Amino acid sequence: MKITIKAAILFHLIVQAFTTISYYFIDTFALSEYRLLIAFDNAIDMSINSVYTVNISTAGSSKYYKFVASSTQTYTFSSSGSLDTYATLYSSSGRVITADDDLGLAYNFLITRQLTLGQTYFLGVRFYYSYELGSFTIKVV
Repeated sequence: MKITIKAAILFHLIVQAFTTISYYFIDTFALSEYRLLIAFDNAIDMSINSVYTVNISTAGSSKYYKFVASSTQTYTFSSSGSLDTYATLYSSSGRVITADDDLGLAYNFLITRQLTLGQTYFLGVRFYYSYELGSFTIKVV
């Protein structure tokens, strides 16, 4: 059974199975995928060789950037700053392609991946520790 939910709510799914003994299976789902798609709608356009300053002023928050590959080639997304950063690269549908914490210098992220011409990708960036606040820079080359 497949259920598609298109509302930003917390809901319960109740599945009842009948055998000689009736029972209920109850599970709770948060719509994190829905929130992710909302974040993608507000993503900042990112272009190759440009530097972007990311300001995290709310503990635990992420910022999202949108990148369209101008050719099929290997791209590198990186951060620079004094605090530990973390990044996730998503496909246009929200599927996680890869993520990184510390492959860059001094606790910065570094993601190297071959991307496809004309495809849209999203980069979610944040501090590794949810209590950290401040700024760092990111770029794609």
